[in-house]
Amino acid sequence: MPEAIDSDKVVLVLRDPKRKGHSVEAIYEGLFAKLRERIHIEPYYYNDEQGMWANRKSILDMQPKVVHITSDMYYLVPWLGKTKKIITIHDIGRYKELNGIRKWLYKLIWLTLPMYFADKVITVSEFTKNDIINRVASGYASKTDVIPNPVHPLFKFQPKGFNQERPIVLQVGTAPQKNLERIIPALEGISCQLQIIGKINIQQRVLLEQHHIDYAEFSSLSYEEVVKKYAESDMVTFVSLHEGFGMPIIEANATGRAVVCSSVCSLPEVAGGAAYFVPDETNVQQIRSTIMAVIDDEKRRLEIVEKGKSNVTRFSHERILLLYEDMYKKLLSS
Repeated sequence: MPEAIDSDKVVLVLRDPKRKGHSVEAIYEGLFAKLRERIHIEPYYYNDEQGMWANRKSILDMQPKVVHITSDMYYLVPWLGKTKKIITIHDIGRYKELNGIRKWLYKLIWLTLPMYFADKVITVSEFTKNDIINRVASGYASKTDVIPNPVHPLFKFQPKGFNQERPIVLQVGTAPQKNLERIIPALEGISCQLQIIGKINIQQRVLLEQHHIDYAEFSSLSYEEVVKKYAESDMVTFVSLHEGFGMPIIEANATGRAVVCSSVCSLPEVAGGAAYFVPDETNVQQIRSTIMAVIDDEKRRLEIVEKGKSNVTRFSHERILLLYEDMYKKLLSS
């Protein structure tokens, strides 16, 4: 390991750009572009093909004082020597899904040891912070702070007349926790087009055909193309089974679209009152009735859109940037 350490350098460790579908990278790249005007920050893109030790060496060769691991490479933390170390934990959904020895190993390698060796742990919501403290590491509450994800500056308010006769319903995500398998039957018989951001699997495609859904699939979109899809939509669905934050909520808020979301995990915290909440995200009829409420009640829909314009200010780039700047400066000066 190099002896010299740059007294004011922060290295931001980002996931391998060859991985697809990770909007969090665009978020951090945007923050980095702004913060580098105020703090010496350099990005490092993890190379999945090289393995842990080669990536560790490359990071330490940059001679940082602070290393900020922004995603799931937390296992690096115990091996980064005397650098100040920050990890951002977005959620612990994977940990909660596992059982037996795999759960124990995941907890040790990805959570407990990294949190022990980290100087600062960042979570993106109060829900995720409490989830970690209650389930994983109650002794690390004092070093754990909440800094929410910011809404990307590309998302701006774009007024659009609501197509009540045949609205475009935008569904963001196709992973199991995104609950598409219940949204599909909930839409059966509703005159609409379902536009899906994400790759549809065979089972989901069969469901779409069985329930006679008019749909369009969009995968591998650029960030600019995603922004355009929000602008073209009439409403957004995000009825997830679990989340650590909930970016589509604030992206819909920023664009000026009503969003239907579940009432679990971090989603009420992120949405405030600026969403239509499904009481039970596992109940197809409740999902359907909430979607119909958006279509049928113009007055409430406009109220939700107005609340969204206010809600999204909590997640402005400048506000979140200042929180990170303050954290970096404290660690750089310690």
